[in-house]
Amino acid sequence: MSALVSAFATSYVPSLGLAPPAVHAAGRCAALPRMEVSREEESLRVLEEELAKLKAENEQLMSPTRRDLFKIPFAIGATWSTYKAVTSPSFDFPGLDSLKEATRAQLYSGPGERAVNKFFPGNLGSSTVDHLVARTLSARGFTPENTLFATSTCPDEVNTIPGELTDLLQTRWGENFALGGLGGVPFVGKAGLTAYSHHVPDSPGKGKMFIVFAPHVGVEADGKVGALKRVNQEGVSTACGASIGAYNGIIKEIDGGGVPFQVGDDRVDGVPVGTSTTFDAQIEFIKQKLKKRIVNIEETPDRIAYITYLMYGLAREYFVDEVLKATPGIWDYADELTVMGGIMVNRPEGGDRFMPLMFQTRSPEAGSTVDLYDETFGTRPDLTRVLQNDPVLALKFYDYDLETSSVAYNARLKKTASLPSKKKAPCVDSNPEQCPLWATAGECTTNAAFMSKECALSCDMCPP
Repeated sequence: MSALVSAFATSYVPSLGLAPPAVHAAGRCAALPRMEVSREEESLRVLEEELAKLKAENEQLMSPTRRDLFKIPFAIGATWSTYKAVTSPSFDFPGLDSLKEATRAQLYSGPGERAVNKFFPGNLGSSTVDHLVARTLSARGFTPENTLFATSTCPDEVNTIPGELTDLLQTRWGENFALGGLGGVPFVGKAGLTAYSHHVPDSPGKGKMFIVFAPHVGVEADGKVGALKRVNQEGVSTACGASIGAYNGIIKEIDGGGVPFQVGDDRVDGVPVGTSTTFDAQIEFIKQKLKKRIVNIEETPDRIAYITYLMYGLAREYFVDEVLKATPGIWDYADELTVMGGIMVNRPEGGDRFMPLMFQTRSPEAGSTVDLYDETFGTRPDLTRVLQNDPVLALKFYDYDLETSSVAYNARLKKTASLPSKKKAPCVDSNPEQCPLWATAGECTTNAAFMSKECALSCDMCPP
């Protein structure tokens, strides 16, 4: 470039009659190339620095530590997907339920668990019941598309906790038609049951009905039946408040009275025992029905556990009577009705439990009832020790079907009761309040002579 400038200055400029400004022009022309080279070098230097910086950042991003950061979102997504899959009602594999029950037994073994197993033998976890029932009903052709699910349970919020039985069954089978009122009694009556049956899916062909009825009872961590510490409450309240309230009202009316069940005061879930027959029809109905059934309640090992069984019997008889009264209308859109009855046990820890007492199915034809209990839940637990040590009384909680009215059933029961009784001597605690506490403290071993006589029930020392 400088040579070209010099040639131009020495040849072309003189021909124009101009004197070349040698020093000034040469100096300026000589400086121009150096300025351009300097800019190019500066640009190249800046570019190289930027490339080096990007390379360093890339190497840092690809280091093992930084690569692990990219894995976190994927790990979170995978964990969440696994959780949703495992907690889904459809998640199941052979042995899963047995594994869950065995694990739970190791984690929870305090007074509350012992009380649940003593007074409600054969109880199962919510997910276990859901899986067992699903297997049985699926084999009979029940699907979410052709089945309408319904419940007759107490409207207490503890019975609709996410992940427990009602929620799991509704998630599996779809919508839930509510039939129950206080105590789980199906107060909707014949009209409500007929309305439910007319909502059953009708395509393809006739649909199927699946109904669960169950009273409920709380069992606190200390083993007290009828008590429950609810979520976000500091104190302990009653469960089921309706059945316990009815019981307390009844014993106040009986000559000689009795010992009311209390949790803190003489009120049941904030409602005084005294009620209005006009505006409290459901609780008055329960009181009237229970009053006829409370016989020798002092011989039972636990009054509230016994009341819960009586509430189950009341709900069952009332429900079956409604089915029979609603026939043949309930079969307009369905060709099969399956009913599961039992007792829901609300627990403050370890999840709720369900004690199945009835699982039957039938079609419109007379004599079509099929008992599904044994194939679904196994051998029925013996309730003799729980129910006044009376085999006849214990049998009544299983000896029932979907085609027998309460009138016919009670007549049959009276005939059975007229036979020679094999009733055993009652096995009770002389001090129902203290005996469970003494047993928990180990007195059954250290003071066996006294405890076997005064606290035989709490120490499991009842004669065979």
